[in-house]
Amino acid sequence: MVDLEKVMGGAEVGMVVADKHMTVIYVNEKAKKFFKAGLKQENLVGRNLTELHSLESVAKIKELYADFKNREQSVYHYTIETSGGIITIVIIPFYDGGQFSGSIEYIFKSSLG
Repeated sequence: MVDLEKVMGGAEVGMVVADKHMTVIYVNEKAKKFFKAGLKQENLVGRNLTELHSLESVAKIKELYADFKNREQSVYHYTIETSGGIITIVIIPFYDGGQFSGSIEYIFKSSLG
């Protein structure tokens, strides 16, 4: 059987998982390196997404969580330019028993387009 922790931890894409209250519950190694190098952020687990984003981004995340909860949106993505190049962020919801339970944010160090 495959060890899910090894799969997620060893993925060549950053992953940040937050619960329905926007509390970070998992960050893989690739995402830790990205946040440490690019945003000078460490120890993300247990922190709220609202602490880690700009006010403009927080408003969008809250809107996105409402859309996910109501199943009005199933994926959201955007790109940002950094000194190291283009970063693409893809956010998808996850559900437990049909109830919105949080989001998974994938961080790609390139453009997907």
